[in-house]
Amino acid sequence: MRRLTSKLSLRASLVASSILVTFLLFAAMTVVMDMRRSQAQMQNAQAQQDTGMRILTAVFSDQFDDMVVSYDRSGNVPSVSWDNIPAFESHELIDRVGEISGETATLFVWDPVQADFIRRSTNIVKPDGERAIGTPLGQTSPVRTVMLNKQTFRGEATILGKPYLTIYQPILNSGGDVVGILYVGVDKTMIRENIATDLQLNVILGIAIILVGSLLLAYLIPFLLKPLSVIAKRIEDVANGDFTETIPYVQRSDQIGTIAQKLDIFQNSLQQKADLEIAQKQRDLEQQEVVETISDHLSRLSQGDLTATIDAQFPSMYENLRNDFNQTVIGLHAAMQDVVTAAGNIRNGAEDIGSGSDELSNRTENQAATLEQTAAALDELTASVKSAAEGAKSIEDIVLEAQSEAEASSEVVGDAIAAMTEIEKSSDQISQIIGVIDDIAFQTNLLALNAGVEAARAGEAGKGFAVVASEVRALAQRSTDAAKEIKTLISGSTKQVERGVSLVGGAGTALDSIAKRVTHITELVRSMAAGTSEQATGLGEINIGVNQLDQVTQQNAAMVEESTAASHALKLDASRLQELVRRFKTSSNPQGTSATEPSGRSANVAHVQFKRTASTKVVPKPEQERMKQSVNGVRHAGAAASDWLDF
Repeated sequence: MRRLTSKLSLRASLVASSILVTFLLFAAMTVVMDMRRSQAQMQNAQAQQDTGMRILTAVFSDQFDDMVVSYDRSGNVPSVSWDNIPAFESHELIDRVGEISGETATLFVWDPVQADFIRRSTNIVKPDGERAIGTPLGQTSPVRTVMLNKQTFRGEATILGKPYLTIYQPILNSGGDVVGILYVGVDKTMIRENIATDLQLNVILGIAIILVGSLLLAYLIPFLLKPLSVIAKRIEDVANGDFTETIPYVQRSDQIGTIAQKLDIFQNSLQQKADLEIAQKQRDLEQQEVVETISDHLSRLSQGDLTATIDAQFPSMYENLRNDFNQTVIGLHAAMQDVVTAAGNIRNGAEDIGSGSDELSNRTENQAATLEQTAAALDELTASVKSAAEGAKSIEDIVLEAQSEAEASSEVVGDAIAAMTEIEKSSDQISQIIGVIDDIAFQTNLLALNAGVEAARAGEAGKGFAVVASEVRALAQRSTDAAKEIKTLISGSTKQVERGVSLVGGAGTALDSIAKRVTHITELVRSMAAGTSEQATGLGEINIGVNQLDQVTQQNAAMVEESTAASHALKLDASRLQELVRRFKTSSNPQGTSATEPSGRSANVAHVQFKRTASTKVVPKPEQERMKQSVNGVRHAGAAASDWLDF
């Protein structure tokens, strides 16, 4: 049954179930009504028996005066007394009872000889027309025992092949002995026919009721189930993702209304979920666009393009990120512009210092040659006092020229000191700019760390930001490394400039000393012209002064060579700094060249050579060692360790 109903629709199942229940109820009612009708028929039959018994006793009591019949309140016959039961030659009396009551009747008389009740008169006729007169009741009959006990018997009996509902009433004599029996029987066939007729009518009526009820159910059930069909259709639409239609029947207060209300809540929940999914997809698309845009600009930034600002508008929740990125790029661009400008200034200053140092070197070499000639002249003066005056005059001219050269050298040294001071100031400015770059890199790294933390909090949705944070952090590290390298170069250059300033200052001091000594020599020469008596003493003093001046001149030549080497090294460092910053694309450098870095400052400095004139004396060994140490210091200045902190 369950399998059958599972294959049917709800409407068909309800109709079939209703018809089946109606049929079962009708069958049960039919059975109950049949039982009640049978019971009623039996009661009617019993009433007919009682009526037949009253008719029988009435007819016989009217005919026989000695027959005494007693009646109860219901009209039934509880007892019959009859002392002398006659022999009946005619059976008209009992036939008249049958005609009146329509039932069978018999009079039994007790036969002491046979010890049984014998039929004396009856209206039951055999098919051959004979009456069952003289036939005994039967000693085995249950009626016999009941009659002997002076009780009324009711039961069924088959007479001449017909079933009868019977009543047996004992007849007592005045002594109280049972002397006979009065029998009345109701034909049971008629009762059965009546019951069958009623049953047939009930079945026909029941079938008609079932048919009419089935038709009504076939109409009413679809009508009642129509809301369920509509709700089922809406459930199917909701399952297919259609949330546009409203749910009907939500105002009903029955179970259908409850289902509609729950379905309405469910549809609203699904609609909200669908709206959230659409909004999430939109946010994912916006986030993907933001990540792709930032990734593209970070790629350009990693290639040195400092003009890679984001011009396209971001969604409101990412606009701060775009502004921070643009501010970072703008700050880095401005700092790099300052670095480019400072590098150009350093290179120009280094070129000026190099030119001045070369000129100073040539003049110093000429001065050294002049001093050698002066020494030779003094030797000749020592050999020949006769030519003392002429030698003194020549010495005076030479000394005056040397004084002019010394004064000129002093001016050059002053210019060199001023230029190196400007270079030192430029180096300080570059150091400040590098500090700004370092701070920008530090802030960029902090921004990358914060972005990484936020991406980790976002889980799967923040993986794209994690990639962006990694790229930003790599860029910050590269900026830090470049700033370190630039700071190292500037630090080395600053040290060399400071040393050059110190050396040029020493050269200026020496030149001042030379000027003073030349003045002193002039006075000595004039004194020689005044008197020959003082020539020997003055000549000795001049020899001593010239020797000292020769040593100082040699020292000045070494210092000038060192200053020249330092200026050329500074020029190479400035060129290298320009090559480094040219890799970044700025507004002043739209192409952003990626020049190959020089192989190293030490190699460049190692190839710096200065030609000496043939007349220049060989520098003493202590001075050669000091020059070698100075050059080596310049070579390795770029490799000095920096005290910058890594992120």
